[in-house]
Amino acid sequence: MADPSLRSASAFVDDITNNTITLAKPAGTVDGDVLVAVFSLDNSSDWTVNPPTRSGWSVLGALQSSTLDGHELYALYKVASGEPSTMAFTHVSNQRWSAVMLCYQNVDTSGSPIDVTGGASDSNNNASPITITGPSLTTTTARTLVVQLMGGDPTSNTTGSWSAPSGYSTDAAGYAAFIPLAAFSKLFTSAGATGTAAATLTPASGNAGWMVINFALKGVSGASDFPPVPEPPFVHANLNPILAR
Repeated sequence: MADPSLRSASAFVDDITNNTITLAKPAGTVDGDVLVAVFSLDNSSDWTVNPPTRSGWSVLGALQSSTLDGHELYALYKVASGEPSTMAFTHVSNQRWSAVMLCYQNVDTSGSPIDVTGGASDSNNNASPITITGPSLTTTTARTLVVQLMGGDPTSNTTGSWSAPSGYSTDAAGYAAFIPLAAFSKLFTSAGATGTAAATLTPASGNAGWMVINFALKGVSGASDFPPVPEPPFVHANLNPILAR
């Protein structure tokens, strides 16, 4: 069976005037996939992000950085089940925020799809380029997909870029003024410590604090590195001694 992996991601969205962000359901999503919606919020008096009225969303993590006016990284997840093509998320104040929705396939959803979670934050004014380090997780099951959700709080209204941690794939990455946001993932075939994961955020100017929410998605039981062994071709043998003459 296949290992857990990213199926697709929505477009990166940012807004500075409204308290609602609408995200498209990632392309190809099917029931049983795991959806993760992640938000980077700047200078908010209330950090809670409210999911669509449709039930099933749970909080995956919420971390704050107190750099300057404050910042938060907030994440929700659910097992896909007949979602509409777009979903609206809200919070109470009209502050600058950004968001993206990720869809992961081949995840074990017989119980909780999440094996373990973690997080870290740094409120210092770190000079560019900024190293953002996801803490090591200790997984309890083999063949987990470890996902690093990362946000920064640059002190200048600038452009910038992301670089993935070594060995990780970039699932999504966006850069908007004060609210950069990215997601990276890597498959771990054995249970145990995953080690830290260091990404790089490079604002064109200014310093930044940062936040990380990381977690491991359970693989479906029976997944393997080895492809199935094909059956040998069928060879017809004429076992009738008379016809064989």
